[in-house]
Amino acid sequence: MRNTYGITIPYRKIMRISSLLICIQLFAAYLFAAHTSTAQRISVETDRATVREVFRQIEKQANITFSYQESTLADVPPLTLRISNKSLPEALSEISKQAKLDFKQVGKVIAVSKVKAKPVQTLRPKPQDNTNEKPTVEQQQPIRGKVTDENGEPLQGASVRVQGTQVQTSTDAEGIFTLPPQYNNASLEISYLGFDTYRVLAKNVEVVKLQKSEASIQEINIAVSTGYQTLPAERATGSFAKVDNELFNRQVSTDVISRLKAIAPSILFDERGGTPRLTIRGISTIFGNDQPLIVVDGFVYDGDIQNINPNDVEDIDILRDAAAASIWGVRAGNGVVVIKTKRGQTDQPMKIELNSNVNIGQKPDMFYQSQMTPTDFIDLEIDLFDRGYYNGDINNTTSRPPLSPVVEILALKRSNTITEAEANRQIDALRNNDVRNDLSRYFYQNSLNQQYNLNMRGGSGKHTYYISGGYDRNLSSQIGNNYNRLSLNTQQTFTPIKNLDINGRFSYMQSNSSLNRTVDEIKLGARNIYPYASLIDDEGNHLPIANKYRMLYVQNAENLGLLNWQYVPLDELNNRNNQNTLVENRFAANVKYTFIKGLAAEASYQYLRQSGNGRNEQNMESFFTRDLINSYTSIFSNRIKRNILEGAILDFSNSVLNSQTGRAAITYNGEVAAKHEIAAIAGFEVREVTSKGNRSRLYGYDELTGTSLAINYDSLYRTLPANTLIRIPLSEGVSNILDRFRSFFANASYTYNNKYTVSGSARIDQSNLFGVSTNLKSVPLWSAGLKYSIDKEEFYKVDWLPMLKVRATYGYNGNLDNTVTAYTTAGTTTTAFTGQRAAVLRNPPNTNLRWERSAMFNAAIDFGLKNNRLSGSVEYFTRKGTDLIGNGPLNSITGFTAFKGNVASMKGKGVDIILNSINILKPIKWSTTFMYSYAADEITDYQIKPNLALYYSDASVGRYNFDYSPVEGKPLFNLFSNRWAGLNPDTGDPQGYLDGEVSTNYAAMSTAASNAPLDLLVYSGTVLPPSFGAIRNIFDYKQFSLSFNVSFRYGHVFRRNGINYTSLLSYYQTHAEFADRWQNPGDELQTNIPSMVYPANSNRDIFYGRSEIRIEKGDHIRLQDINLSYTFRPVHLSTIKGISAFVYANNVGILWKATEVDIDPDYPTMKLPLTTAIGFRANL
Repeated sequence: MRNTYGITIPYRKIMRISSLLICIQLFAAYLFAAHTSTAQRISVETDRATVREVFRQIEKQANITFSYQESTLADVPPLTLRISNKSLPEALSEISKQAKLDFKQVGKVIAVSKVKAKPVQTLRPKPQDNTNEKPTVEQQQPIRGKVTDENGEPLQGASVRVQGTQVQTSTDAEGIFTLPPQYNNASLEISYLGFDTYRVLAKNVEVVKLQKSEASIQEINIAVSTGYQTLPAERATGSFAKVDNELFNRQVSTDVISRLKAIAPSILFDERGGTPRLTIRGISTIFGNDQPLIVVDGFVYDGDIQNINPNDVEDIDILRDAAAASIWGVRAGNGVVVIKTKRGQTDQPMKIELNSNVNIGQKPDMFYQSQMTPTDFIDLEIDLFDRGYYNGDINNTTSRPPLSPVVEILALKRSNTITEAEANRQIDALRNNDVRNDLSRYFYQNSLNQQYNLNMRGGSGKHTYYISGGYDRNLSSQIGNNYNRLSLNTQQTFTPIKNLDINGRFSYMQSNSSLNRTVDEIKLGARNIYPYASLIDDEGNHLPIANKYRMLYVQNAENLGLLNWQYVPLDELNNRNNQNTLVENRFAANVKYTFIKGLAAEASYQYLRQSGNGRNEQNMESFFTRDLINSYTSIFSNRIKRNILEGAILDFSNSVLNSQTGRAAITYNGEVAAKHEIAAIAGFEVREVTSKGNRSRLYGYDELTGTSLAINYDSLYRTLPANTLIRIPLSEGVSNILDRFRSFFANASYTYNNKYTVSGSARIDQSNLFGVSTNLKSVPLWSAGLKYSIDKEEFYKVDWLPMLKVRATYGYNGNLDNTVTAYTTAGTTTTAFTGQRAAVLRNPPNTNLRWERSAMFNAAIDFGLKNNRLSGSVEYFTRKGTDLIGNGPLNSITGFTAFKGNVASMKGKGVDIILNSINILKPIKWSTTFMYSYAADEITDYQIKPNLALYYSDASVGRYNFDYSPVEGKPLFNLFSNRWAGLNPDTGDPQGYLDGEVSTNYAAMSTAASNAPLDLLVYSGTVLPPSFGAIRNIFDYKQFSLSFNVSFRYGHVFRRNGINYTSLLSYYQTHAEFADRWQNPGDELQTNIPSMVYPANSNRDIFYGRSEIRIEKGDHIRLQDINLSYTFRPVHLSTIKGISAFVYANNVGILWKATEVDIDPDYPTMKLPLTTAIGFRANL
């Protein structure tokens, strides 16, 4: 069905989505009901089992504790029970019949006593007033208490243990706990993670306020993961940065990676190219892979990281130095991001988590790009028409190039078809139009992202589980683009026998996306659309515009027997169906057997399959289809012949990625003697990744019958309107890539007396990709580290600095460029005229090709002031890359002028600082986290001088290595500029320097710069910020929490866009600088924008565009996000452990920037919109 704008509304899809959401809600309701009504359904089947064994089974099923004296059970006979799905009271009644025991439940504790031979009447309350009679056990009140923090806030989950017994309970969401009255004279031990343990007599307990422990928060039960091992932070010598679950969930997004923005230390985000690119501690390679390795649950993740449901993530570790990352070998040269997903816990009752949010984004600002006004552009067209600029297009009866409405009007006036007055009237009417208004109204909208997630986890002594389901529905800001994802995940761990653990994980993901590129096709041939275009009239009729051909030509097409050849942008929204489906299945298994305490062997396997299906159908009404059919139509004197028959055109593609990894290892973790601890792992790994794909096209496709029409691809046809002889496009291709690796690895650390730790790691990676010689197939990589806990020394008596540690590591990581091999490689193509297949050599042979190597040194200090008022770390690192892949010269007789080989090197250095402070504790708690990173890189050896044009370009945006300009002594992504000598006061021409003199000889200045670029060009700076970081403040007051994140970047530059008269005339690339250009002598005192000359001088425009006057500083401070949350206290709904609601705003805005130009340095072409999310999280 379509709405009033003609836009198709997918009601069936909406109904299916609504049904799915209803099912999810019903499933949640079912789980909630099951949790509340059947949580204590008991099943016990025993043959002559002891009563203690029966109690243990019931404790695990009902989450209660039996309290008894040993003498009470001394003479209880073995029990034979057949209890199936009974309530807890019913089960206890069955046990009481055989065991002759009485049960009294208070909260989560059941007191056990012997059944007396004769009921004692006094156990029942008498109506009389027996003031002198002591209350019996049944008459006494249960012990009740409350546990809070220093501010009086309740602590849920605090442990309350009766000393000298096995009786233990925990506090609820209100901090309340309950114990049987018989322990009234006992001593209670109350503990909570991060707080000092408190002891009190039960009869005196009322409200217990726990005090924060003086131990460093960073040291309390914190572990870091390398993906292979999980190590206590105390024993880790390497550089790790951790993003815990609370911090990770502070952000709102559909994907994992974007949640790390401005909260993960050492990671630089670059989103200028659309897809986020991450850099950890600077650049370490030139042509190799420059992105960090992604590890999920201990395995390299080869799929699309967008497939991972962020709600399944438990925490993330970032491995930053060689000691932390070298166990991953050649893939760890850019750092490693280790993602750990959620799992169940032993002896944990089922926990249910439900969360949902709606994220609304602002519509893109069409006026963000500085452009000419419609009036200025119309006046320019009139001037160009008078100069005869459009005469060639007007008189072109071959290719019939499109003309703008103003040029068409002026042509009609010149041919006396309309009067000058009529022409002026029509032109003046166009001055009020601005195509950006129509684009904003009809092609863009506020984005709307919805996220729903439900999971449950728990476990017993022999089984743990985690099950989750998530659904995301994203409507993009560009109409017609959307993304939906369904993800299911389960993790199970079994302990069938003692010392044997079997772990299995399976995940399923399916995403569906649609992509409508209509807005990108609204052009005037090769030119941009003219600024005054109108896409709809006052009556709501969709208007055609000139697109590929002149309007006068296409308006006559139907008279020639051709299909309607007009291009109507608003109609195109509904004339194409571009759908992509991605399905991912991931299975992982692990078997671990512990021989003795600490010593174990394990085997792991992961299989990942990701299949994609793309389907782009452009129906008969689409301009693309009509244009192709008309172009290949043959017109004869009395008939026409359609060489492409009528019907839709369907392009489809299929891709399959299969990844398999197998690993076996021996691990040891424990004390070998008093004060001596060892953690070690050694093993081997094999990995295979295959990627296959194909694409093809069907002409004359009929969706109803699923049929298509045959096409003659061999014949040459004369196309309309240019009468060019050419074949019908054959859009097809096949790809097949296979990568295999074999690795051996080992890692060990030794700690003495919790003071001194030494670590070492080694890995050998093997692949035939890097040569035929045995010694070239492998690369040995290693690291070593030291850690000294000064604060553990007896001589250390600095009370105000209770935590002080130093670390140092050195080692090698690796990298690879899989576009280069040791063998001659070629690609196939189809020649345009013969239609025959041909081979094109891509890579000459290089039997000496080797792996890239990167050596890194890291030194760090970890510290913490008393009571954690200030804690953090300061790290300094250096790196040196050798055997880097670069371009080297080659004798031209080989057919190549250059080759890629191990001919380059670079170095880098930097600092990472993390500071955590607790500023105020009450009544408002205020804490701050400050992160600062500095990372600089420098090319130290490169053999080929780049082409002159590459010195001026910012290759970091697209990251296409053929655009790189490596210059010794400079960062990889650098920017050079022409020296600027101002505007010529007489002509307004931009001026530079030639042989030390002011000059406007642009060709000569370019030639001179090509011969000596480093001598004649100005080094403008690096385009990636070497310094960056963030300051995050958190304010907590009672149940409210407010946090905001301020990020900063500085030390980099960017080249702003500006006027280019050649591009303005040839491609209609407009810029608002046109209005501020030099026009009269004296203007040079007010502007640096050159005058306009006709005809345009491309050398002049290039010189100005590459001059230093166009360089701007990128330094800025922005308010990245704000998060406000409120946690409810469920007083009456005891089954709900906690509910919190939140409001989150992201990309709030820039607070300060060094440049005065109205451009966001991080987003020079289109800034990210402000997004606002509301949502909730519930724990059942």
